[in-house]
Order: sequence, then C-alpha cells, then structure tokens
Amino acid sequence: EMAATVINQGKTASGINSLVLYDGSPAAGGAYITSLTVPALEPGMSAALTYNWNVLGKAGAHTIYGVADSNNAVIEFNESNNTGTAEIALPDISLGASTAEPSYKANQDVGMVFHIANLASDRTYENWSLNISLLNPQGNTILSSSNNWPLLSPATEISYAMNWNTQSNAPGNYTVKAKLIEAANTFTEGNALFTILPTPSITGTMSLSKDTVIQGFNIDISYILTNNGNINLNSGEAKTEIIPVNSQIASVSYTRTFGAITVLASLSQTLNIQKVEVKPGDYTIRLTATAENTTF
Repeated sequence: EMAATVINQGKTASGINSLVLYDGSPAAGGAYITSLTVPALEPGMSAALTYNWNVLGKAGAHTIYGVADSNNAVIEFNESNNTGTAEIALPDISLGASTAEPSYKANQDVGMVFHIANLASDRTYENWSLNISLLNPQGNTILSSSNNWPLLSPATEISYAMNWNTQSNAPGNYTVKAKLIEAANTFTEGNALFTILPTPSITGTMSLSKDTVIQGFNIDISYILTNNGNINLNSGEAKTEIIPVNSQIASVSYTRTFGAITVLASLSQTLNIQKVEVKPGDYTIRLTATAENTTF
C-alpha cells in the first residue's frame, strides 16, 4: 500500500484535482501507476490518499513520483512544490504469515495463512518448500510442518492455510515462524504472533446405578469432572438436579463441593440418594459444575 499526503500551502482554496503516481520520473519516461482524486482543500488543509500497487513482477529498487495538479487545473503562486518522491526496494520473493485472530481461548482452532509472492519478472523457483514452526511462550517448538511445491513461476502468488487447535496449551504468547527453502537454502522468512488466553473450562460425564427406581428406594448418581481448560482449578461446586418432565412437579437438587483439579486431570464423585422422595414420573438428571481459579 502506498500513502501520500497532499497539503494546500497556499492562501486560497484549491478545487478538486488529481495526484498522479509514476514508477520513475515522468520526465524520463517513468511508468504511469494511477491517478488519485484530491478533494478541494482550504488553505492549510491536507488530504491523505492511499493506493494498493500490484508489485508482482516488480522486484528491485523503485523511485515513486507523486505529481499533484499535473494538468495545472489549480492556479498557484508556486508550481515547483507539486512533486514528491519515495524510494522503495522490493525483494525477489515475499512471505507473509498471519492468524485470523490476535488471541484464542483453550480448545479453539487457530487459523494460519501464509501468502507467498514471486515478485521477480524473470526467475522461477523450483522444488522449494514452506517450512512452518510454532513456538510456545518458552521458545520451544510444539509444531512443525514442511510443505513442498514443485514450481513458483515469475510474477505469481499463492496462499497456504492451516489450522492448529490450542487444546489445553498454556496461556501466553505464541510465535508462528515460516521459511521458504530452496535446495536447503532459506531465502525468506515471515512471522506471526498470537496469544492464548487463560481459559477455565470443565466438562462432565454422568451415569446412574439404575434407570428405574421405586419411590422411597435409593439411587447412586456418579459423575466425572474433567478440567479441559488451560489453567488449574482451585475449587468448585457440582449441582445435580432431578428435573421432572411434568412441569407441574417440583424438581429436586443436590450440591456438592470439590477440590483442586489440575489441567487435563479428572475428579470422580458419587451422589448416593438413600431415599428417592419424588413423585412418580419421568425425570431428567442434569449436572452443572462451576469452578474458580484464584491465580488468573
């Protein structure tokens, strides 16, 4: 993206005019890039303009010229300050790495995209590969991938996308490193950063000692709670509800506390109801667990 600012340094308002961009000096045959509309400007006012220049096939050094009011549509006291220049150098090949979001929670997919552009007009890259590494906050590699391509023609571009699930990896800043390699030589690199957020998460499974129980008899409700987040849970509370299908019948609930559950660890508990004292009918058993962490 190219950016230019046009300022009215005169003492009178200027009407709508244009800013013409050239690759090289227009007086020496510089290549026309585009013409941008400059709005009317009061004295001292400025306008910021941008343009996305397609640089495929344009590797190398360039001097970009911006010429305001190139057709002399604006009457000016000083016509000599209407031209600006900028120097840019474009590599033979570029590699960009990005993630769909700047941050993710535990058990979310990180969408990674790698954009490769051959900016040279006369070079073909053959038998090259895109090597991808993912580094955790300690700098250790936790994912590596190598993807081979037979050919990358001049002035062409490709994109490669992949997903990685955060699972229960620790909170912190992660780095995606990408390298383009040809014949064992790295010729360009690209990096991206994202953050995994502290995520408390707990899941549960439940089983019953019997599917049918006679009123006044006992039943055991067993459940397993698993910490599938990325931070330890210090304590929590499990609530078991016996909910009737018939909404005219009141539900019954039982609450039990539990202690610490580390990441990916599980805790088993059994609720023994010695005497079922609900009215006859069909019931749904629902388990709800809440937990806390005092560190994050």
